[in-house]
Amino acid sequence: MTSCKRLSDRKFFSLCRDCEAVGKPNIELLSSSAKKPLRKKSESASLFFLLEGQIEVSYGKVTCPVENGYFFLIPANEKYVIRFVEKAKLLICRLEEDLFVRHKRKEGLLYDIYNMKRPYTENYELLAVKINLYIRSLLEDCIAVKNSGFRCTRYMQCKTEELLILLRSYYPSKLLAQIFKPAFNSKIDFREVVKKNRDKFFTVGEYAAAMNLDRNTFRQKFKDTYGMNPTEWIKEERVKRVFQELMEANKSIADIVTEYKFSNFPNFIRFCNMHYKNTPGNIRKTMEGQVNGINLK
Repeated sequence: MTSCKRLSDRKFFSLCRDCEAVGKPNIELLSSSAKKPLRKKSESASLFFLLEGQIEVSYGKVTCPVENGYFFLIPANEKYVIRFVEKAKLLICRLEEDLFVRHKRKEGLLYDIYNMKRPYTENYELLAVKINLYIRSLLEDCIAVKNSGFRCTRYMQCKTEELLILLRSYYPSKLLAQIFKPAFNSKIDFREVVKKNRDKFFTVGEYAAAMNLDRNTFRQKFKDTYGMNPTEWIKEERVKRVFQELMEANKSIADIVTEYKFSNFPNFIRFCNMHYKNTPGNIRKTMEGQVNGINLK
């Protein structure tokens, strides 16, 4: 049982699938007085909020001192170094790929600033911006909840959405466009994005959006990289992943239907009959029988 289930209403958390999510929450608190610098590679675009102390940040050809009470962004797939000038408290909010892609689309919180005209360049100055009292209040709430032992991934995702709303509400669009510009034009590790999202994305459009490419460019780059049509690969990968999920039995069939974006349960049954010549229930029963040493032929 996770910490959040111990501390809160168990009835609610029996319905909250995100409490058992694998991996770190996307909001992380780092407190350090270490003389040794922090060296990492950003897996996704991330916002860094310096709540105490002073640091020096370097990535690419950019090096910039950052003072207490300021925040900045580092784009995805960048190696960065943080040197601690004095004892510091740093809160890191990773803008996970699916959230970032969703909010770049029409009606998303980043749509208009994403579509502002901006020349492409590989080199940016790191822009540090003052944290206002509303953002600070949200961040302190996150810290207090984390310190209480609460570890709900869904909660942190909701707080990230709230953070974007506050940024849009209290900061000018042109300033936000400058802050996020490196993330919109960030370097893409093509193979890594494909690998990370093979059980999340099921259309060419989703992959293309994640890489800031149009569909035709993505198709050509995929074919050049893997030597096959991406649509066929996506279909084959979905068939393999769904069968693996049914055999491992770590998720309910209802969860598989939702996560792999089947429109309804009858559609999922047709999919299984077409590709596995059996129903999802029978596949799972067969697997369970094999585990228990029962021959169900």
